[in-house]
Amino acid sequence: MAALPRLLYYILPISLLTIISSFAPGRFNNSIRYSYLQKNDDRSKQICKKNNIGVATRQCSSTLLSVSKHPNNNRQPRSAAKRHRSKTKVVDETDADLLVYNKRIRNLVKTKPPNYAQKCVEILHEIEQRDDIVPDAYTYTSVISAHASKGDVDEAYALLQKMEQLHVSGENLSARPNTITYSSVINACARCSSTDPEAANQAEQILKHMQQQYAAGNVAVKPNSRCYTAVIDAWARHKSRRYNAAQRAEDLLLEMIQLQSSGDEDVRPDTFSYSAIINAWANSRQPGSVQRAEEILKQMEDIYQKTIKDTGKPGDIVPNAFCYSGLINAYAQSGQPDAPRKAEAMISRMVEISKEIPEAQPNVYSYCAVMTAWAKSGVKGATQRIKAILEHMEKLADAGNTKLRPQTVNYNALIDAYAKSDDLMGAAKAEVLLSRMLEQYFNGCKHMKPNVRSFNGVLFAWTARVKANPKGNVDPAQRCEKLLTYFESLSTKYPDEIDFQPDIFSYNSVINALAKAAKYDSSAARRAEALLLRIYESSKKNKRVRPNTLTFSAVMNALAQSREEGSAERAEVLLRMMEKSYANGARLMKPNVVCYSAIINAWAKSGKPGAAVRAERILNRMLEMYKATGDPDFYPNVISFNSAINCWSSEAESEPTAARRAELLVTRMKNLHEEKFSGMQHRTRRRLKPNTRTWNAVMMAYVNSGADNAVSRCENILTNELENVYSDTGDTTFRPDAFSYCIALQAMGTKGASYIQGRGYKLLDRLLSSSIPPERAAFNGIILTLAKNECFMKAEECLNHLVQSYKAGVTSAKPDMTSFTTITIAYAKQGKPLDAEKVLEQLEELYATTKERWLRPSTTIYNTIIDAWAKSNEENSALRTHNILNKMKNMTDALIRPDAISYSGVINAYGRNNNPEAAEALLEEIQSGAVNFVEPNTVIMNCVIDAWAKTNGTDRFYAAQRAEAILERMEQESASNSAIKPDKISYTSVLNAWAHASTGHDVAAADRAENLLQHMITMHQRGHVETPPDTIAFNTVLKSFAVSGATKKAESLLADMLYRWESSRTSKPDNFSFNIVVYAYEIEFGKDSEQAKKAKDRIQRLRERINVI
Repeated sequence: MAALPRLLYYILPISLLTIISSFAPGRFNNSIRYSYLQKNDDRSKQICKKNNIGVATRQCSSTLLSVSKHPNNNRQPRSAAKRHRSKTKVVDETDADLLVYNKRIRNLVKTKPPNYAQKCVEILHEIEQRDDIVPDAYTYTSVISAHASKGDVDEAYALLQKMEQLHVSGENLSARPNTITYSSVINACARCSSTDPEAANQAEQILKHMQQQYAAGNVAVKPNSRCYTAVIDAWARHKSRRYNAAQRAEDLLLEMIQLQSSGDEDVRPDTFSYSAIINAWANSRQPGSVQRAEEILKQMEDIYQKTIKDTGKPGDIVPNAFCYSGLINAYAQSGQPDAPRKAEAMISRMVEISKEIPEAQPNVYSYCAVMTAWAKSGVKGATQRIKAILEHMEKLADAGNTKLRPQTVNYNALIDAYAKSDDLMGAAKAEVLLSRMLEQYFNGCKHMKPNVRSFNGVLFAWTARVKANPKGNVDPAQRCEKLLTYFESLSTKYPDEIDFQPDIFSYNSVINALAKAAKYDSSAARRAEALLLRIYESSKKNKRVRPNTLTFSAVMNALAQSREEGSAERAEVLLRMMEKSYANGARLMKPNVVCYSAIINAWAKSGKPGAAVRAERILNRMLEMYKATGDPDFYPNVISFNSAINCWSSEAESEPTAARRAELLVTRMKNLHEEKFSGMQHRTRRRLKPNTRTWNAVMMAYVNSGADNAVSRCENILTNELENVYSDTGDTTFRPDAFSYCIALQAMGTKGASYIQGRGYKLLDRLLSSSIPPERAAFNGIILTLAKNECFMKAEECLNHLVQSYKAGVTSAKPDMTSFTTITIAYAKQGKPLDAEKVLEQLEELYATTKERWLRPSTTIYNTIIDAWAKSNEENSALRTHNILNKMKNMTDALIRPDAISYSGVINAYGRNNNPEAAEALLEEIQSGAVNFVEPNTVIMNCVIDAWAKTNGTDRFYAAQRAEAILERMEQESASNSAIKPDKISYTSVLNAWAHASTGHDVAAADRAENLLQHMITMHQRGHVETPPDTIAFNTVLKSFAVSGATKKAESLLADMLYRWESSRTSKPDNFSFNIVVYAYEIEFGKDSEQAKKAKDRIQRLRERINVI
């Protein structure tokens, strides 16, 4: 027993080194390889050489082992131990090199220069290339920390797996992962869990792996409170609803509490653990999440009070400002109307609590949460309230409370408020604030430094304001592109500034804007596609910005909206790119049901033959992938099937079986809905339940097909599949909507007005008497069908129902200009201007009441009614048109002004009413400058000429003179004003005027017509008129000679026409040309006279000469 202390003297240090090395392997490379020192085989020698175990170390170890076995334990071993200590100093020189490398890596992680993660990897590779040293756990963990700080989970996890493999294989025992290593990878998962739906689940799986390793005896990977809290934080940031994130996080907290109660103090929950749980519930947006967050905060307060009471000092759980801010954030995310008031009340409570708990003093993040609550509330005036809070904080800071000086997060909250507001100028205001932040930051105000979220907030603001029909000088989509270009320029100019580096949200915002713009901008889809491909290529080098599922799906939707040639094929290329990347391990590019549905939609809108077959093929592929993998992301939903059915609907005109194929897809949906795949949840199967849109698409397929049974099938579907099912079950999925009735009525419209007035009226009565909310687009379609079939009274009844529903507060019933113009134009085409004007008056009254811009009567609708009156045979039609013109002139709304078409319509009305003087008076009014918004043009001048030409007054010669005077004025003034340059219609109208005046044997009028014709020929030869006189012009003069009795002149002009046709292929005589000359002879000499017969024979020979029968 006396030898035992001496034995422990030598063995205990080695045992301690072995234990310590599990926590600090980089400092004790030799001791952790103790087990290999006892062996002298070749394998041991190879491993020792690889792991820096020199001969002196092996000899020293052998000496120590022999000492422990020495029977006498004399002083010899002590001197041997001294020799060991002296010789290990030589071995530690290689360890010193490793320490230098490790220090370099750690400095890079702390300072974060550009591409620091890549530089860390390069240093690691440099160490691995050396034969005398190997990287240890500290080295690998530091590199993992570099990847983790950038949220690069794949690289961090790959390096962890490499460490495990190196240690298990014995190739590098120093690479044994420890708790810090695993914790770093978990932190990487937490950082990107908001964008990667699988990151939080992966973090929890790593934690379970640690628990299994520890249970197996590996004390180096014992999970601690930081590991648990990191996983909780990952679930707190998780946004996908696929997992019950908040409950998963709370389960981990309960596990920590249970472990602590069983004696494991390493997993004691702390303030950060509880704070993460509060944030998890705040971000979950589940029913009751606010109440649960309040309960957890109350638990913290109770624990804090109990600890103070028991120990007299705070413990590890202290409700601080971040915990209360998390609860405020829960209020903000709840969307409750009183959320902003509760948030502000919590600030007041924090001020009171801070008197007892100083850590609860509100900070800038607390105020930021309140601002977010206002931004998300949608309350009118929310933006102004946020701005007032920000100004209040600035005043407090200026008064000396620097802790409340607004930071970037507060300014970002105001940017978000502008983005989400209804203010049309919200995006512009957000960008102005961003510019101010940049200016102040570059002038030295560090607290106003904008970050990537600042830029993303402005990008989102512009994206939210992209509309189908943009108005104004600023295109929001183009504004997004310009802002992204500026953001990228800052990234290039300041590569060290992580806040100036665009992330995937930046690019996704721009791509979403372009996707929306694709409806009106034909190049938007291509620009979105080009941006995606640029990100995809750059992500191979810069893994910080990698396209994800949302990026691809947005571009696919843009291609679908563009309807460009080949857009569907290009969208499928992107899908294959996603599938290949996902198969190669790119989790963020996993294709899902949204992507596949977007491809089907692209084919539906492509209009290509065979598109429906391609769409259905993709649908089948989704089902096959689901059956093979069981992954619900591949399982089609109702949207997928509806898009495929829409494909068949689009091809129904050219494909006879399209309607039947569409209905077969519905049958397939029903079967899949009832089928129970192994492992499929009820919620997943429920997604395939056919709905109203499904049946609407089938009915539309029958309408487009024009099949004989289209009407009966549409009526049957509406009655049996929608109305009756909804009535029997109360399932709103089958409740018919206004579009259902619109499509059915459209089918009935093919049977004619009598069918609509019978069965169609009954169908509409069911719609109008039901509680189905009217929808503007559907009712506009109903009104159009009724108007086309001249069912005007029923059309007006539907319009009145739409208007009354809107006045009653039904927002979907908001009528627009189309609702009124459809009936107005129909009345106008039927020659019922008075009825059309009554509909216009109804529109004017509604606009005067609501002042809604989409109800503002347009100039077009006034012109339509003017034209209807002008073409009517009413006695006072000209006066009615002039009254409408005066009404337009007197309107205060600058957007409703008469234009050239308005004046032309009134002039035509006066011409038809045989009042050319009034028509010319309107022309003089325009030319005098009294109407500053209308300039005289060729059309208006031609209308006045035509008014004089068609007058039935007694002095037709004077009327023709007036018409020719206006023509001469046009020729003179067109030298300085090309807008009134005479055209072929101008000359032909004056020729008609002279022809009209020639009636009654007025040869002088006919001569004036011939002179004008020769003038036209001269003008063409000089290049003043583009085309030579045509056959109609010559025939007009021929008619003038014929009715005036100038028979010889008529025959001479016909010969001239024949010569021109044979020489220059212009002014070919037609039947009228020959017949009018024969008619002239018959009038002058009699039908049976010799002169008439000879003339007829001559004309017949001329007719045969140019083969005019």
